[in-house]
Amino acid sequence: VRYVVTPPAGLWSALDRHVVNDAPYAAYGGLTQGVTLIVPPEADAVEIMLGTAGRLEAGTEVVIHVREGPGQSDLAIVRLETGAVVDSWWQPIPLPAGVVGRVYIEVEAPGATAERPLIVWGSVESPSTSTVRFESGAPVDGALTYRVLEAPGDWARPVYDGLDGVVYEVTTALPLAWGAGGTEVFPTREEALERIVGDDFDPAETVVFAREDAPAGVAASAPGGVFEVEVTNSANDRLTVQTNFAADGWLVLSQRYDDGWRAEVDGTGAEVLRGDNNLQVVRVPAGEHEVTLEFRPWEYVWGQRVSLATVFLLIAGSAVALVWRRRSAKASG
Repeated sequence: VRYVVTPPAGLWSALDRHVVNDAPYAAYGGLTQGVTLIVPPEADAVEIMLGTAGRLEAGTEVVIHVREGPGQSDLAIVRLETGAVVDSWWQPIPLPAGVVGRVYIEVEAPGATAERPLIVWGSVESPSTSTVRFESGAPVDGALTYRVLEAPGDWARPVYDGLDGVVYEVTTALPLAWGAGGTEVFPTREEALERIVGDDFDPAETVVFAREDAPAGVAASAPGGVFEVEVTNSANDRLTVQTNFAADGWLVLSQRYDDGWRAEVDGTGAEVLRGDNNLQVVRVPAGEHEVTLEFRPWEYVWGQRVSLATVFLLIAGSAVALVWRRRSAKASG
């Protein structure tokens, strides 16, 4: 992942979800069940997701209340006219200056009906408990749930900051192609994936294979050495890479593994392997070499067709031979 997009800076994101039976919460003719939450000092707004089950009537009003607690006076009110809204949208709710600590959020849709309700919902399976502080210490059944969206740390730098969001460039992202010297092999793809997602795994140093994807005779090896890689040509269906490896190693491409890709090392065919769960990997000897990869799915399709044609001819030949033998037997009898 090279870029990350987050909501505008300072928004405290509410992933509103009805936590009973995984159903969204419908609001019509009154208030939804609210929730008391803890506002961090850096928050200057709350953002919630709202949606409709069909277009609401023009003039239907949605009122969002920010209060100190249930039944208390409003600290802030946001009024929305939803007649032009279909599906869902994110709604920022500004917080009054100095609001830190407990705050209560309710959504009211007095003009909605059971046939055309306002839906309050979320986009995650469960709240992020590591960044959530509820008044009760846990999500409340039937209530909205919230989490804090934390800005990326040292591993990203902002390249765009606007009202519609913030875009961060991931400075630690690996390039299109790189070299690695370490090798690890696991019995199954599931075990290989567990290793890849581990905190101590460095894809820039080591390639992980499942046994079914590893080349014959490959053994585990420790990382180390200098593996220089330069992409000299990059197109949708063709890639040319210059390598200079201190030892035999792996050329890893951050492209999804596909049977249609063909590789050559200095003009000689080389196998495109599946490594690091689902990336393209090519074995490259030490020294300076040119590696080309080209997407030629027709070779795979043609090979499959030839195989099917061969099977058909074998079946047809067997049938002809059987008929001939039967006729010969009748003639001799």
